[in-house]
Amino acid sequence: MKKFNKKGQVPKSESVKTESKSSGGGPARGENLMDIHKPLLLFFGLLMIATIAFLALSSLQNVKISADSLAPFCESGQTRSCTYNGCGGVTTCINGVWNGCNSQQACAPGSIAPCLENGCASTYKTCNACGTGYGKCLPSN
Repeated sequence: MKKFNKKGQVPKSESVKTESKSSGGGPARGENLMDIHKPLLLFFGLLMIATIAFLALSSLQNVKISADSLAPFCESGQTRSCTYNGCGGVTTCINGVWNGCNSQQACAPGSIAPCLENGCASTYKTCNACGTGYGKCLPSN
């Protein structure tokens, strides 16, 4: 029940209170839109988190880690043949990783050496591009 002052008016302290609801379906006076929609926002927020968690977990099922994939690529000390710039060589495994290709050169590529016949150097030979050996003896001009 409202109190009236001597002039028949409602005191200001009583008129400030908002107890009536609006009839338009919106928030009543003094209510915040956020307070009304908080349960709905909470529901959609939780739904979004659940969806992200589901997608993350389902994508992890495609990743398979086996003991073979964790093993080193090779065993230290192993060797194998290799090719570098068209030349054959050998590579060695060090700490599970293959090192560079090393060719066993017998001569410097493009170097010239004499061919000896009966103790005389009448022809010459040229080291091949890989340095693995000399070509045929060629006559000197």
